[in-house]
Amino acid sequence: MNFRVLVTLSLLLVGASVYAQKSGNEVVYLKNGSVIRGTVLEVVQGKQVKILTADGSIFVYNSSEVERIVKDAPLNRKASSGYTEKRGYIGFSAGMAYSGGMRSIGGYISPIDFGFLLTPNVGIAAKIGARVYDLEDQTFYGQRYDEDISLASMMVGGLLSLPTSKYDRFELKPLIGFARYQLEGNWVGRTLFSWELGGQYRRHLGRTVDFYTGLGLNQVNGFYDWTISFGFGFRLR
Repeated sequence: MNFRVLVTLSLLLVGASVYAQKSGNEVVYLKNGSVIRGTVLEVVQGKQVKILTADGSIFVYNSSEVERIVKDAPLNRKASSGYTEKRGYIGFSAGMAYSGGMRSIGGYISPIDFGFLLTPNVGIAAKIGARVYDLEDQTFYGQRYDEDISLASMMVGGLLSLPTSKYDRFELKPLIGFARYQLEGNWVGRTLFSWELGGQYRRHLGRTVDFYTGLGLNQVNGFYDWTISFGFGFRLR
C-alpha cells in the first residue's frame, strides 16, 4: 500500500512539474529588441535571469540586458518558433564598387535598403542603389569613353536570415530588377535587366538600430562588378 501511494504521489508531482512548465510561461524583453518566451527558472536581482524555452534550451542573461519580464499566454506555434517583435529593417548604406572589366574603382550608395522576415529565417528584401565610375578612356559596351558613368538600380528578391548569436545575423539577399546606365552630361540612358547576389552581416546595436556591412556581386546585361558597403538601419516591427 505504501509503495502504491509513493508511486501515485511521484506521478502527480511529475505531472504537476510538466504542467507548470507548459502553463507558467513568461516573456523576457531584452533591451536589444529580442523577445524570449519560456519559463523563468531564476531571477537574481542585479545579476542575471535564467529562462527555459519550449525546446528545452536554457538561456542566461545579465540583468543589464533585460528590459522587463511579463506573464504570457500558453505558448503557441508562432511563439515557439523564435519570432521576435521586430522582424524587419530599413536603412541606408554606402561604400565602394569595383569593376574588373573596366579596371576601375567607383563609389556606391544605397539610400533605401529594406528587409522583412515572413518566418523566423525567410523573408523579402528590396534595394535602391547607384554606382558611379570614372571610366578614364575605358571600353563599355564596345565603345570608348572618357567620362563618368552611373548605374542606378532598383531590385527586389528574397531574404535568408540566419542568427549567429543574440545580437548578430548573417543574411543572403538574391535580388532581381532593372538598372539604368547613363553617361555624364547625357540625359539619354539605357534601362537593362539586372541581378545581385549579396550577403551581409547585421548586428543589433539597440532596440531600434542595426549596423550592417555587405558584399554584393552585380550583373547588368553582361557587365559585372562588386560592391562593399557599410550602413545603418532602423528595425521594424
